[in-house]
Amino acid sequence: MLRFILNTNLFIAFAALLLTLATGLQVLPYAQLQNYLLFVFFAVLLDYNSHRLLKVKMDKTQNEKRIWSNQHQKTHLIFILLSVIGTLIIFVNFRPEIRWILFALALTTILYSLPFKYLKLHFLNIRRIPGVKSLLIAASWTTATLLVPHLIAHNETPYLWLKLVERFVFIFAITIPFDIKDIDDDKQEGLKTIPVLIGEKKALLLASTLLILFSILGIVQFIFFNNLKYSTAIILSGLISLFILNNKTLKKKVLYYPFWVDGVILVHSLLLFLSIT
Repeated sequence: MLRFILNTNLFIAFAALLLTLATGLQVLPYAQLQNYLLFVFFAVLLDYNSHRLLKVKMDKTQNEKRIWSNQHQKTHLIFILLSVIGTLIIFVNFRPEIRWILFALALTTILYSLPFKYLKLHFLNIRRIPGVKSLLIAASWTTATLLVPHLIAHNETPYLWLKLVERFVFIFAITIPFDIKDIDDDKQEGLKTIPVLIGEKKALLLASTLLILFSILGIVQFIFFNNLKYSTAIILSGLISLFILNNKTLKKKVLYYPFWVDGVILVHSLLLFLSIT
């Protein structure tokens, strides 16, 4: 069951939903947030399952994840179709300015996800820009899980910029290990990700440094805004994530990346929940 949840991307979709909820409840009541939560859930399912299915169709490289997907292509297709229906139904109910932001995110996701290598459209492959892969993911997650809920709430608090920086640094840090995992595939595809550019050890050091910076930003939050519970949530999230990213025992586990690394998003979300209760 756990492998099904991980391989169908239900786990990462729920993590995105929970992170958006923990963020959104700081500025919106749940009743005004629930439509957007469903949109985020379906959008992540659509993006990740589409990307996985395209990789299976185009790339014949075999590993455990792709073998599972190859054997369950109909399952991916069902999730994609349900997600398309869900996102379209909800999308039309947003204000025009919110729709434009979501459309821009969708376009960026398409340009990021499509296998241009196999479509012979290299000039459209924005992932070929050195170092842009992790930056795009961090920017997209920051916009979707934090900025849009504040825009929906018409909440432009003076410290929003600090929260945006915090979220970007956090997501940026935990995307780097996935690039380390995919370093051989990325080299073959000609993608100059951060680990390809600076090496695995320096990339992990960069991710660790970003998580330390993230924890320091939690201290900055307390100094300027005197919110002890929120600052504590940020600091603990950074330290727990730092531990998971550098734990050699966990790295030996088969589900280290899809469960433990992605799981730090859930941990961060739960800590944020505790900070607003």
